[in-house]
Amino acid sequence: MRIHAATASRARRRELLPQYGLLLLAMALAFAFAVHSVQHMDESGWQKVFVTAAHRFVAREPFEPAEGYAYPPAMAVLSVPIAFLPQALSHIAWYLLNVVAGGVACISAWRLIGGPAWGGLQGRWLAVCWITVALMLRFFIGPYQNRQFDMVIAALLLGGCWRLAGGHERSGSVLLGGAAAMKCTPLLFAPYLAWRGKPAAAALIVAVALGVNVVPDLLWRQASGSLRLAEWCNAYLEPVARMPGEWDSSSLLLNQSLAGMLRRYVTLGFPLTERGLQAANDALDPHAAETSGFRWTVYGMCLALLVVTLLGLAPPWSSAPPRGTAARAGEPPERGRFALECGAVFCLMLLLSPMTSKDHYVVLVLPSLIVARAAIERRAGWLAVVLAGLFITGPLTAKDLIGKGLADLTLAWGMPTWFVVLELAALLHLLGLRAAPRLVQPRMPLSGSRLPPRDRRAARTGRNSSSRLAHAADTAA
Repeated sequence: MRIHAATASRARRRELLPQYGLLLLAMALAFAFAVHSVQHMDESGWQKVFVTAAHRFVAREPFEPAEGYAYPPAMAVLSVPIAFLPQALSHIAWYLLNVVAGGVACISAWRLIGGPAWGGLQGRWLAVCWITVALMLRFFIGPYQNRQFDMVIAALLLGGCWRLAGGHERSGSVLLGGAAAMKCTPLLFAPYLAWRGKPAAAALIVAVALGVNVVPDLLWRQASGSLRLAEWCNAYLEPVARMPGEWDSSSLLLNQSLAGMLRRYVTLGFPLTERGLQAANDALDPHAAETSGFRWTVYGMCLALLVVTLLGLAPPWSSAPPRGTAARAGEPPERGRFALECGAVFCLMLLLSPMTSKDHYVVLVLPSLIVARAAIERRAGWLAVVLAGLFITGPLTAKDLIGKGLADLTLAWGMPTWFVVLELAALLHLLGLRAAPRLVQPRMPLSGSRLPPRDRRAARTGRNSSSRLAHAADTAA
């Protein structure tokens, strides 16, 4: 008996090792970035960009593009409460806020895909977790390295989607509107929700985004009397409309949006070596892409991508997840489809944005979880190919792995952009598979989760019916 107990204990420890490995990895990263944040306070984007912008807002002064602030006024407004703390306390407050935001983002994404509680995190669910960590770790640590607010935006987006999935339309729309106030691309959720027959939720997102940017500016009007939001639109959105893909002089390689990738192909070509990339940079003609043909090509491709994605999502007469689904056990099919659709909108946000860098990729934790789960569940060859492509275009392009020269080449080729394209294509295909007519069978859960009571009854009924049919066939024979 003692031998069997010892064997069982060792087996249990081996099962728990990968599970607690995730926890140890999270704790190690949190500690490392906390130390790094305190040691490099003066060099951080938080100190140089957001604290300076918050001080300018309170002093009723205009934002200076030379100081690196290229965001709507809401970013500066929301920075005010902690920007005036002593420098060390300000950094600690920023870091704690982003750690909490990272937790909210991960938990919301996990719940959206129907993941089990911590006690059920074993077997295939554990494999889903580790695949997602391998795909996303490079992008997930970016906002902590550069002291940006992208993790807070991701928490608002994923938290808002989770609230919508539970039928809480108002609070979900407010959270999505808060994210759109800080960075305009989440406004894509407005046409998506209108497409799904939720015009009130769509209107609320737009209203919150405008209100957070305009109301503080009306209360603390700058000395010139002009609105900061109007100045931001004139300074950034108008030039981008004329020259898509160009955000600022330093963003040629960093901009991994669809427009940024196309602009690089036109201006740099497709260099195959580090020396070729350097030669292309030296001979760069910044006006090569400033033609009406290039501009309308980019607009046409972006519009086509938007239309194709919307057609791949729910038709306009379908409804959002019904109120009360959050209280049901298991994973309602409505929530599964809604998670796929939200993941597709996140991919669209990155591809259609005027400027996309690796810090913005944190929202892809939801699409990555969905693709990883589908690969584990379905064991389809095409999903294995997609996963291989995602590893090649994502984690394996990190400069810490392949060196800065080769990493710059992968940026010039738009490998991170193709990472998003692959995830979007996989999500749309999975949506098509869900919509395809097929014999309805109760789907077996991953290890560590249980089927809803209704599906368990359906499974029992199906087995009993099959047994009766087989008995009748034998009798007839």
